[in-house]
Amino acid sequence: MYKQVSLFAAVVVMLVLSSTSTSAHFLWLDSESSGETRVGLLFFGESLRDRNYHLPAAIADAKIYARTGEGKREMVTTTPRETEDYVGLEMPLSEGELVALETACEYGIYAGSKLCYYAQHLLPSADGNIAVVTASELKLNIVIRSKAGGLAATVLWEGKPLEGAVVTLIDPDGETLEETSDALGEVFFVLSKAGQIGLMTNHSEKEKSGEFNGQKYKGQANYSTLTLNFTPQRETSLPAKKVSTIKKLKQTKHSFGPPLPEAISSFGAAVNNDWLYIYSGHTGKAHQHSCENLSNTFARLKLSDPTDWELLEMQSPLQGMALVSCGENLYRVGGLQPQNTPREEEDLRSVDEFSRFNTATGRWTALQSLPAGRSSHDAAVLDGKIYVVGGWTLTGDRSGDWQTLALVYDTSAGDGGEWKELSLPPFQRRALALATWNERIWVLGGMDENADIQRTVYSFDPSTNTWEQGPLMPGDDMQGFGISAWGLDSGLYVSGTDGKLYRLADPAGQWEVVSELETPSVVHRLVPDGRGGLLASGGASLMDGHLREVESIKVH
Repeated sequence: MYKQVSLFAAVVVMLVLSSTSTSAHFLWLDSESSGETRVGLLFFGESLRDRNYHLPAAIADAKIYARTGEGKREMVTTTPRETEDYVGLEMPLSEGELVALETACEYGIYAGSKLCYYAQHLLPSADGNIAVVTASELKLNIVIRSKAGGLAATVLWEGKPLEGAVVTLIDPDGETLEETSDALGEVFFVLSKAGQIGLMTNHSEKEKSGEFNGQKYKGQANYSTLTLNFTPQRETSLPAKKVSTIKKLKQTKHSFGPPLPEAISSFGAAVNNDWLYIYSGHTGKAHQHSCENLSNTFARLKLSDPTDWELLEMQSPLQGMALVSCGENLYRVGGLQPQNTPREEEDLRSVDEFSRFNTATGRWTALQSLPAGRSSHDAAVLDGKIYVVGGWTLTGDRSGDWQTLALVYDTSAGDGGEWKELSLPPFQRRALALATWNERIWVLGGMDENADIQRTVYSFDPSTNTWEQGPLMPGDDMQGFGISAWGLDSGLYVSGTDGKLYRLADPAGQWEVVSELETPSVVHRLVPDGRGGLLASGGASLMDGHLREVESIKVH
């Protein structure tokens, strides 16, 4: 469902240039030192290093802007420059806190389609750090961050994450790497060598039509490039010991205790008695799913004395699983376990594992497996029974089989329990949230079988085995993906991409905003803090990547 042709192949299809990918040309910005000053460059070439192709008139008229660290933009003056190895524009850059050059150019009509180019160059900084620049003026924008092990990038279209965008990286040796953005618009490249790099991506608006310079067009092709001098960030590792002594890294006024043992998303979290437990998840060390970017951490933090994380016996490293609490036990349900390395083709496997963790003895016990492998689902507990809804089964690539059945497991049966089917849900979802509230199981948001994000709310009544639709969640179009929810006596709570905490106090009422997270994220976890409030743990943030913070949220 998420497969797309490569960036270069898309260019060839759109432009009908030739049968080879290298015949496509892109708009590039760069800079160089000239004595004691720095000069900006704009050129039109097949790659970052192809700088002597003739400059089309539409490109030569492009308006180029310099951006400061405070986000201010001013247009710079350009002059033509043509030598044996360079054909393009140059522009002297003023002294000061400039962090980037950027331009947007409507090239014109080609093969009946309108072509638009967006280019950005991050200027070198004195401290060697990469400036995080989000250029809202560029409809198609690549925002990058240096992370341990490589480079992370987020593709934005009109300010929102773009899923399925093929991003090509040209490394310092001129070699190319290719990754496809996820639902958050994110990719990660394993990169350890310093030097000049370039990134390219594209986005097609096939249904767009109109008139440009007197010519009609059908479809618009948008291309974006980004260049910078890359310096690798050194990898860090945790001490191997029973109790971690990790100190607070990012602390805000609402931080709770020490950070998570590592930055994670799509993990399991549960509260049992006076302990917060977290299990495995996606570490973000490589964007594309692989066996190397699964966390090997199972740990707990005492809520009444949140000083140190205690490391526990780990079982299968997983992401997209559910971890729930019932009685004196925790239960781990399903999950995703990639079999490939970062350099290999994705081999994604949903597991059918179902295990119980005894919080008193610290031991795991395998229970009856799920009827089929399941990941990207969620689970909740009501009256000693575990309810599982949503998800899909992956058996290699990302074209999974949707799990349409909702299941229940009665923990009172001990080791001899069985999974039973509930009445068929009137929806198909993954990346959804489950919560228990008002004697019902609530199912919120998620992505449907057409890859559309939904803000729908349903509740399941165990006493009648029936489903009922509730009030639509507020928020933007991305709000329903990777959300987290929890039910307290004061209401049903949910948080998602906009960072707001919404509450439904009356099943027949409307949602209201009661708080706001300091760092908006998705694929995080909401759990109770034991004092009538909530804790928001981990997740993925658009600007900060994977998170380690545990945030305390008051709901009154």
